[in-house]
Amino acid sequence: SNQIGNNGVLTGFIEEDGTTNFPFRPDPTSFLPDDPSIFLPSTFELATTDPDFKFPQIWRSNIAVDQQLPGGLVATVEFIYNKNVNAIQYINGNLESASGTFAGPDNRPYFPGVAPGQTPSGRLSGLTLNNAIRINDDIVNNIVLKNTDEGYSYSLTFQLEKTFSNGFFARLAYNFGKAKDLLSAGSIAAGSFTGIDAVRGNNNPDLAFSNNDQRHRIIGAFSYRKEYLKHAATEISLFYSAFNQGNYTYVYGGDLNGDGIQGNDLLYIPNDASELTFEEFTQSGQTFTVQQQVNAYNAFINSDPYLRDRRGQYAERNGALLPWRSTVDLTFIQEFFVDVKGKRNTLQFRMDILNFGNMINREWGVSQSTIQTSPVQAQGVTAEGVPVFRMATNVTSSGIRVPLTPGNVQYNASVNDVWQLQFGFRYIFN
Repeated sequence: SNQIGNNGVLTGFIEEDGTTNFPFRPDPTSFLPDDPSIFLPSTFELATTDPDFKFPQIWRSNIAVDQQLPGGLVATVEFIYNKNVNAIQYINGNLESASGTFAGPDNRPYFPGVAPGQTPSGRLSGLTLNNAIRINDDIVNNIVLKNTDEGYSYSLTFQLEKTFSNGFFARLAYNFGKAKDLLSAGSIAAGSFTGIDAVRGNNNPDLAFSNNDQRHRIIGAFSYRKEYLKHAATEISLFYSAFNQGNYTYVYGGDLNGDGIQGNDLLYIPNDASELTFEEFTQSGQTFTVQQQVNAYNAFINSDPYLRDRRGQYAERNGALLPWRSTVDLTFIQEFFVDVKGKRNTLQFRMDILNFGNMINREWGVSQSTIQTSPVQAQGVTAEGVPVFRMATNVTSSGIRVPLTPGNVQYNASVNDVWQLQFGFRYIFN
C-alpha cells in the first residue's frame, strides 16, 4: 500500500536521459528551481491514514480431533474460525456524497456523475465529471486507510485415512470453507478501492464473499509400495482433487451510479427482465428491439443457477461459483538401493503424469471460466430517474451480431488444462 510503503518524505528522484545539460554537482541545492510553483501539478492524489489506524489483528480459534476407528482407520475432524478485529478498509475521502436514489426496482443511490433525464450522449465525462464527483477539484483521490472489524472465515475438514499392511495407503478428505470481507485488498491502495464491487458505492461496501473464498474441496490420495529382490522397490500413487474453480461477480457494464468508476456496480437481478427499462439500439447493422433484449435477458438469467435463484435481489460480490473441476495426477517411482556402511543409498527414477485424466479423455480435467459478467450495459436515465439499459451482444461464428445468448461458462485451453509428463532422477543418501 502507498500509505504503508511510502511516506512521500524520505525519498525522491530526478530522471534525466542526457548528462550534457545536467552535469553532476556536489551541491544538491543547486538543482532547486528559482520558482518551484511552475513545477506544481494541476491535480494530485493523496494516500492518507486514519489517525486511529491499527495494524491488522484477527481472532483465530481452532479445534481438531484425531480418532482411531475399528479396522485401522484414523478419522480427523478440524474446525478453524477467524474473525477480523482490525482489518484493512479503504475509502475515498474526496468523493462527494450520493445525490439521490434511482426510481424503479433498482433504487440504489447515485452520485453527481448522473442525474434524472440524462441521455448517454449527455453523461458527464472528463473534467466535468471529475469536478462533479470530487469535493476538492484538485484532488483526484484521497484514499484513506482505516480499520474495520467486519469480516470472518471458517473451514471445516473431515478426513479418513488408513495404512494397510500390504503396502497400500488411502486417504479421503472433504473441506468446506467460507470467507467474507468488505474488500480483498491488493498491493495498491487506489486499485484496492476501485476494485470493490458494491451497491451503495465503494465507500459503503457490504460484507460479501472474499476473493480468497474456497467453498468446497475433496481430495483423495491412494498409493501402493512394494519392495522386492532385497534391493528394489516400486511405488504407484494417485492424487485426486475436486473443487470449485473460483467465484465471480455480476456487475453492470459502464458506470451506472455516476461515481466515476467503471464496472463496479453490482447487478440487480429482476424478477422479470421487463421490469427494467431497455432502449432499442442498432449495432453493426443489427437493430435490437426492447422485446428482443427482454427475452434474451430472461433466457440468460434462467441459464445461470446463481442469477435464477437471486431474482428480485442484488448480486453479491464473488457470489457466483464456477463449476467443479476434477483432476487426477499419477506418479510412478522405481528405486534401486544398497546399504553402504549401514546406510541406505538409493537411485530413484520418477515419472509424473499431471492431469492424468486428460490423457485418457481430452474433455476431463479442463478448467472453465466465465464468458460475460456484465450482461447489461448502463446507458442514460429517464426524467423520472429510472436507469436505461442495453443488453450485451455477441458475434456468432458466421459474423452476425446477436443478443447475449444463454450460458456463461466456457472451457479454457491453457497449458494447465492438458496432461503433462515429467521425469525425474535422483540419488538419495543418508
